[in-house]
Amino acid sequence: MRKKLLWSNIVVILFISLTLGSVFFYTGQKYYREQTKKNAIVQIRLLKDLLEKASTFDAENFIQQYHEMVEGRITIIDSQGVVIADSDVPWIQMENHQNREEIQQALKERMGFSTRYSHTLQTYFLYTGISFQRQELSGVLRIAKPLTQTQQMNKDILQNLFLWILIGIGLSFFIVRMLASKILSPIHTLTQGVQEVAQGNYHKKIYIESSEEIIPLKNAFNQMTEQLQNTILEIKDKNMKLEMVLNSIQTGIIAVDIQYRIILINPSCYSLLNIKKQEVQGDYFYDVIRDQTLWKTIETTMETGEIRTEEFSYSNQPDQMLKMDAYPILPPWSEGQLIGTLLVIQDITQLHKLEKLRSDFVSNVSHELKTPLTSIRGFIETLQEGALENPKVARRFLDIIDLEAERLYSLIQDILLLSEIENREQEQEYFYYEWIDIIQEVVQLLQPKVQRKGLDLVVDLSPSLPPFYCNKDRIKQMVINILDNAIHYTEKGAVGITCFFQQDQFYIQIWDTGIGIPQEHIPRLFERFYRVDKGRSRNKGGTGLGLSIVKHIVQSYDGTIEVESQWNEGSKFTIILPRIQGDS
Repeated sequence: MRKKLLWSNIVVILFISLTLGSVFFYTGQKYYREQTKKNAIVQIRLLKDLLEKASTFDAENFIQQYHEMVEGRITIIDSQGVVIADSDVPWIQMENHQNREEIQQALKERMGFSTRYSHTLQTYFLYTGISFQRQELSGVLRIAKPLTQTQQMNKDILQNLFLWILIGIGLSFFIVRMLASKILSPIHTLTQGVQEVAQGNYHKKIYIESSEEIIPLKNAFNQMTEQLQNTILEIKDKNMKLEMVLNSIQTGIIAVDIQYRIILINPSCYSLLNIKKQEVQGDYFYDVIRDQTLWKTIETTMETGEIRTEEFSYSNQPDQMLKMDAYPILPPWSEGQLIGTLLVIQDITQLHKLEKLRSDFVSNVSHELKTPLTSIRGFIETLQEGALENPKVARRFLDIIDLEAERLYSLIQDILLLSEIENREQEQEYFYYEWIDIIQEVVQLLQPKVQRKGLDLVVDLSPSLPPFYCNKDRIKQMVINILDNAIHYTEKGAVGITCFFQQDQFYIQIWDTGIGIPQEHIPRLFERFYRVDKGRSRNKGGTGLGLSIVKHIVQSYDGTIEVESQWNEGSKFTIILPRIQGDS
């Protein structure tokens, strides 16, 4: 045990020391070389400027003058690689440098670098070259800097690393000796305790005064027998949590065994299937739920072991549509033997209603599009068959075609607008707008219609109205749709709009003295394509989507809309819009 601890510590210390040493070695060497390179770049650029701008130039004097400044070797080479001057070696003794890496790179890229080992000086040098042009002379100016500091730094790192390894090994001997006395003795006691427990003494307790590392192990051992009882409590707790989940979900869950007895049922299933009896676990399924669809589905799953899905209207609640999924219960320990069936029941009544709404919408759109298109086609065929020869008839037909085309265009625009509002696909621009500006624009737009019908238009705006944070076009569309309807269905009298602010909410009321709306039609007033008087609405050019668009705009601002109306007594629409986030 002691040897294992000792060798483990030595291996860890060696690994950490070598890793840190390698990191310091590489990082220090890289840092020094980068600094040397940066200094060389600054110096060689300065030398290049001095060389190119000097009024007179003598290569030998130039390199001797700046040799000490750069603390390195200076060499001037022409474009053919011939050495012109060198600060350390007579140029006549030097070979052609055209093939040197830094020279080739400098001639191609204006600056080049190379690191080479000098066997003569037994150190590495960093060579930095830069191309120059002086009158008729061109070539490369090169400086060489020794990297002696890097080698010295490497020696220091290796010496310190070796020292720390020796210190670490010494500490390992001390630590192993100390741990052996604190760990081995308690482990021996624990081993004896485990042997007694293995022989059936589950009440065995161990008392050890030891280090913090051993105390948790001792406590775990002493709690081992108690854990058997705790495991049972945990199982009960898990069952309780499962029951809480089953009681919380809206989906109905019911499980039956192979004898068709109910073994599990949640409260949602009681509600969905309208079960009156309080406790049904253990009862036969058919005694509790007398529905042929459910019964046949369970029987089929029991016989085939296949998952079944059914949609049905439950016999006790015919207006409710349910979806049932029947799953065979095949736990791993049953070795493929079916032990029961699990039913998952969902209320899909709302989904069916939405599907019906979608189907009705498609049918209504088709009908609304077909009517003007049929009219347009009919008049076009009449014109083609000879009506064009009669200018008055042709003109009247063309006016009707234009009217139907305008109606068709309005219908398509309303459908697109409604779709855009519902899906909120486009980003809307919200700003602060004054209600008086919005209402005035609407009034100016509809004033000609009011005057043509000889109606009075009453506008009553509260002077204390705060600005509204909204999309102006949407709010205008909302007001226009209702006010335009009021003008359409008012033959005499007045229409009006009132706007005020109360209890942090905006109230917009639009009223008229027109024909009114029968009470039985008000609940469906905002449905798509719903018309109180279908023939009259079409004759007045309505698309049947105006109020549906209003409803969706109001809902997009978390608002509400109310309707008060009596037949032949006029109508009043009240829109309530709360201040949304972003309001001042």
